[in-house]
Amino acid sequence: MLLGVTLLPGQGAAWPSDGMAERAYQSSDNFDSYLLAAGAASTDPFEFFRDNVDSGVQSNCLACHRAGGSAPESGARLVLGEDAQKNHSAFASLLDAPDVSQRYVLSKITGGDAHGGGAVVAQGSALYRAFEDYLALLEGDSGGSTAEDDFWDGTEAESREVTLRRAALLFSGEVPGHGAIKAAKESDEKLRIRVLTTMQGEGFREFLMSGANDQLLISGLANGIDFNISTYDRYPMLAELMRDLPDERPEEFEDYHERPYFTRGDAQWMFTQAVGREPLELIAHVVMNERPYTEVLTADYTMVNAFSDLAYRSETGFSHDFADEDGFYDRRPFGIFRPGYNDGHIPHDEQYENNEDEGTLSFSDYQQWPHAGVLSTQAWLARYPSTDTNRNRARARWTYFHFLGVDIEKSAPRSTDPDALADTDNPTLKNPACTVCHERLDPVAGAYQSFGDIGHYLDQFGGMDSLPDAYKCPECYGGERGSTDYQEGDTWYRDMRTPGFEGATAATELQDSLQWLAQEIVGDPRFAAATVRFWWPAVFGSEPLPPP
Repeated sequence: MLLGVTLLPGQGAAWPSDGMAERAYQSSDNFDSYLLAAGAASTDPFEFFRDNVDSGVQSNCLACHRAGGSAPESGARLVLGEDAQKNHSAFASLLDAPDVSQRYVLSKITGGDAHGGGAVVAQGSALYRAFEDYLALLEGDSGGSTAEDDFWDGTEAESREVTLRRAALLFSGEVPGHGAIKAAKESDEKLRIRVLTTMQGEGFREFLMSGANDQLLISGLANGIDFNISTYDRYPMLAELMRDLPDERPEEFEDYHERPYFTRGDAQWMFTQAVGREPLELIAHVVMNERPYTEVLTADYTMVNAFSDLAYRSETGFSHDFADEDGFYDRRPFGIFRPGYNDGHIPHDEQYENNEDEGTLSFSDYQQWPHAGVLSTQAWLARYPSTDTNRNRARARWTYFHFLGVDIEKSAPRSTDPDALADTDNPTLKNPACTVCHERLDPVAGAYQSFGDIGHYLDQFGGMDSLPDAYKCPECYGGERGSTDYQEGDTWYRDMRTPGFEGATAATELQDSLQWLAQEIVGDPRFAAATVRFWWPAVFGSEPLPPP
């Protein structure tokens, strides 16, 4: 099993692991039996209709389609009542008509084909999917081919040996030995065990980090994207280390370029690299240690190496003797990461003073960083930076995309109405052409309220919020006094929706709003499906097909 997905031996496909269906597959002789069990519902059309469809028909269709109702009066052929058997017979009779198909009925209930009642069932909803399955059963019952039959036409299962070879190369970068192949050939269960043995070690760790990076694109921070995080003025322990380091290699060591020399720039670069790898290292740690996958978002820790351990004051046991007595150092040990906490960040407040020329740094206290798995890592926040006008919306957009499988930009058509586009009276809050997306997007953006544009925690002066000065004091930047609703003590914009998620307001009494958001996301049913979509390209080499 990989991340909630079970590789079915010999099938070359992945399916959600729901326990019951997997056990049914293991005890069956063919894949059709597995598919039947995975349905977890009767294949008798009437029983399926009675158990899964009729209640929705009663509540959504009966008002118009009852005898004497507006639908029959307008010429509709479908007449329903309060008896499930009669309603099933009505649908069966309708589907027997030469000009009626499954697609036609599904189009009608979603408002197509000039349906007089408009859309009564949302496409993709549970009732819609139940209708799909029911109509497919009806078509199969009337002698037509089922979607399942058509789907598997022309395919055959690959051999267990081929499955093991592919899995081993993918997950561990190694070719399975003769003994492993011989054992895998004996049974599906032994193949499953052999596949699982490939999912460990450094090769599997590299697969996880590469697969995660292909989605999150974090490595761009080290390959051209500006990752200008503050180090000297935010992390005193790192500043103390850097203060005693030379700016460049001493002249007496000019001929030793094959050996890295520990300079101030090296310390800065190594720390930035460590911060940049945090989200990928966290994902790999969760999977390889068989932690609940929800910790990818809810972990109350991050991943540190020796440099970030020092800066964060994590105290995870790393040695901070980075170089030898001559100043040379070996970079290889700094690829080791451990779980740790960030307690080394400081605010810029009235007690903060930084004099790099004299090498002094004074501050009030350390901040305790509120960890929320990947979401609170500075690499994630810097990879999707914010601005005074974007206001964390990019972060919210990609949070929905990666962890809930929702593409906000495709969730509704963009208006081309000139009048709607000319609206300047806070359109994201008031204009229906904009609110169709922003009423979902903006509360999640608000949940990131504690983190500034490049990802520092409570980064504005005073260390109490991350709201830009242009919003808190518009007249200071040439704006009009009183042009915002800001009040002393605010941590989010008053002209945006309250931080929250899907209609719920963030509870911040005991935790940061981003930590609250992470808990809400992992409790959402879409998180599991989004996890499969997240890892699908890494396993199968292509994006999962969208539903038709």
